[in-house]
Amino acid sequence: MHTLACDEGVPFGPVPQSPEFQLPPELERIARKLIAYAQGAPYSLEDQEEQLLRWRYIHQSAHWSAVFGRAGTLGDAVFVHAPQPGGRTLHLNIGQPGYPQ
Repeated sequence: MHTLACDEGVPFGPVPQSPEFQLPPELERIARKLIAYAQGAPYSLEDQEEQLLRWRYIHQSAHWSAVFGRAGTLGDAVFVHAPQPGGRTLHLNIGQPGYPQ
C-alpha cells in the first residue's frame, strides 16, 4: 500500500531500513509479486507461496459474521465471510469509472 500510495503522489517518507521494518526473507519475493499485481501485472504467486501465506501469515477467523434474514433465525442467515467452495475469490485490480486512477 505504501508503494502504491507513493506512486500516486502521496507524500509518505521512505520506509526506514531497520530490522523492525524489514520483511522476513521468505516474504521478499512474494511482496515484489504482490506489488506488481497491485500495479496491474498478472497474478503470479505460486501454490507454495500462497500456502506459506495461509499457514504462517494470514489470519482466518472462524467467525463468519452471519447476516440474519427476515425471520431472524440461523436457518435463514447468510454467512457473508464463509469460505466458498473451490477456494478464494480473486478480484481484478481494475479501476472503476468516476474513481481516481
